[in-house]
Formats: sequence, structure tokens, C-alpha cells
Amino acid sequence: MIHNDLKKNGFSLLELLVVVALIGLIALFTVPNINSWSDARKAEKDLSEIIKLIDYAVSSSKSYGKTIVIKNSRSNNKSILNLSQLTSNDPSACTGSTTSDPVYTNNIILNSQIKSKHNSQANSSNSSFNNSSGWLCFKQDGTSSGGGFEIENSSNKFRLNIWQTGFYESTKFINNQWKEYN
Repeated sequence: MIHNDLKKNGFSLLELLVVVALIGLIALFTVPNINSWSDARKAEKDLSEIIKLIDYAVSSSKSYGKTIVIKNSRSNNKSILNLSQLTSNDPSACTGSTTSDPVYTNNIILNSQIKSKHNSQANSSNSSFNNSSGWLCFKQDGTSSGGGFEIENSSNKFRLNIWQTGFYESTKFINNQWKEYN
């Protein structure tokens, strides 16, 4: 009688198919969540970039004694922000010729779609965020032209309202309503 001492090694085809099916099911539920999380981080990063520019503009307008302008525009489906100084020394002026800011010399390209409340004449009398370009001015006395930005990336929406006092408030669109966001 021949005795086979060989032990069964490895996995059967059925076991491998079950493992592959389980990995597929897990991926089916986790990949969309990871993509949504990634889009939310991009929108939050763009919001923090705009807040950083606003804080810089407020402090620089006082220290330089010049009106600082944040210009937003769109090019090739990208949202672009640019910082510059108004060449006029008129503290009440908000539009006119500008010169490059000494610190922010390059355009800032954002991942999210940006719309502004203010238009290209730095006017924010319209309460909707429907302008694809605009000027937001920060004056020597700490005031601003007022306005705001709406940042949208997929289903993630943030708003940044900027008052004429130079202060701002950020909100996030959650469950069909705008809620304060810090």
C-alpha cells in the first residue's frame, strides 16, 4: 500500500474567487467615499488660501499705505487669484491701474470653482455669488470694498462673506442650509 504524505498546500480556485469578490465589494463602497473626502479637502484648502490672502491684504494695506486688490478670474477652466497694489494714493479709490504686490508676485491657481459677490468695479451691491471675475479692495484704513467668494468643488460648497469693515465670515453648505464654518 502506497501512502501519500503530501499535504495540501495553497488555496483552491474557489477560495481565491471569494477573496477577490470581497475585495471588490469593499472597494465598491470605499472608493467613492475617498473621492468625496479628497474633494472636500481641496475645497477647504482653497478656502484657507483665500483667507490667507485676505489676512495678508488687510495687514499689507495698512503697512504699505496702499490699497491692496485681490482679483479673481477664470482661465482654461481654472480659478485664478492675483494680488496687486493700486498705484493711486487716493485712499477712497478702489479701481484703476495696479502694480504687482512685492510678496505675491505670481497668480494663485485654485482647484475649486470660485465665484465672487463683487464685480470687476469692486461693487458688491448684488447679494448673489454669480461673478466669475471681480476686484476686492482692502484700503489703508482697514476697510474693504466688501463682497465675498463662493468656493465649490463637487458637492462641497463654502462661502466667505467680506464686509466693508474688513471682517469676514465663512460658512459651509450642509443639509440645504448655510452654517457657520471655522
